[in-house]
Amino acid sequence: MEKPVRISELLLTEFDEEMKKTRTTLERVPINKPDFAPHPRSMPLGKLAPHVAQLPAFGFIILTTPEIDFAKADFKPVPFESAAQLVSVLDEGAAKTRSALAGLPDDAWNENWKLLMQGKSIFDGSRFLAYAKCSSITLCITGRSLAFICA
Repeated sequence: MEKPVRISELLLTEFDEEMKKTRTTLERVPINKPDFAPHPRSMPLGKLAPHVAQLPAFGFIILTTPEIDFAKADFKPVPFESAAQLVSVLDEGAAKTRSALAGLPDDAWNENWKLLMQGKSIFDGSRFLAYAKCSSITLCITGRSLAFICA
């Protein structure tokens, strides 16, 4: 009898493809346009591009912790220095997340995961839903789209 495919194995292909696309976008970010925003209410490129570069690390948090409270987390935005620096940040976070994703057993996807702000629930559901809704993949696609408009 054939061994069933693990959930993580099914997700790795999509993860790799999205990280490749995000990497390509960050490689093309015009570093000389940090104040550019496609709309007055949009995040300027100098904040958006570093944010997109850091997003894969959020997937690692979802895959390796039971919860995160943004009010207690120690997040430090990376500076907007160069495309190479942004790609390095992306690659580091993507490598950690990919490793965690590859090693996650199927039963861990059903575990509860919470996203909090000052102890108040923003998300409370299965790790699978957290990864699907709040993961680095979903957020990178959105951020990459906005960064592409700026590039």
